Amino acid sequence: MGTYDVVKLEYPIKVLGRDWTDHLFQTKSLKNTLGDYRVTKDGKLIETKYKLITRHKKKSKTRKNKFYSKFHNKYQVKKLGEVDMLYHGDLEIHDFFDDEGYISLTLRFTEGRLVRWWVNKNITTYKKLKKYKEKEDYING
Repeated sequence: MGTYDVVKLEYPIKVLGRDWTDHLFQTKSLKNTLGDYRVTKDGKLIETKYKLITRHKKKSKTRKNKFYSKFHNKYQVKKLGEVDMLYHGDLEIHDFFDDEGYISLTLRFTEGRLVRWWVNKNITTYKKLKKYKEKEDYING
């Protein structure tokens, strides 16, 4: 278990009979700080930067959930902007789907651009690939 980062795919990847565009995946290949990343249509890895700001307001007495009330009144999340990671290397992303399936993809970045991706083989994915007759086409190169 532990922390992970979230990666949203805007890059068009079609495998296992579905389009994975706009799907959220988890990864442990980056900073593991619950960061927010996206792979753009042109293949760049972008990180969204946030800042936690302390507010100085009185506690709300109307909320029943004490933790929510304390956190909500004390802190505010502010989006600072987006940064091109200029990532170089392999990024492994994973997710569960359809209550039975598991997908694991590797995205290869060279000089900040996505140049290749492939499906990591595991039993569930292999069965699904066989079902969709994509065994030979699971690598995009």
